[in-house]
Amino acid sequence: MTEMPHITVQVVPYERSGYAAEGAFTLLRFSEPELPNIGYVEHIAAGVYLDRSDDVELIGRALDRLAVDAETPDRSRQLLAKARADS
Repeated sequence: MTEMPHITVQVVPYERSGYAAEGAFTLLRFSEPELPNIGYVEHIAAGVYLDRSDDVELIGRALDRLAVDAETPDRSRQLLAKARADS
């Protein structure tokens, strides 16, 4: 699936993670221009959808930071293939 044109996987090494974001979150982006981006944050007991522009912007900035810190998509594919072969 990592070679499909609409999917990008980037692995963030553990030593580089932890400061750009805390916990699981998702940014939902839609191809229809009239639909706004929506954030989704998971908590221990539930998940919350966020639609305030400040919240969505914060999630977008965290994703941008993670993408900069992550391995490239090619390198990430190599790491995943190696981990799969080693298990």
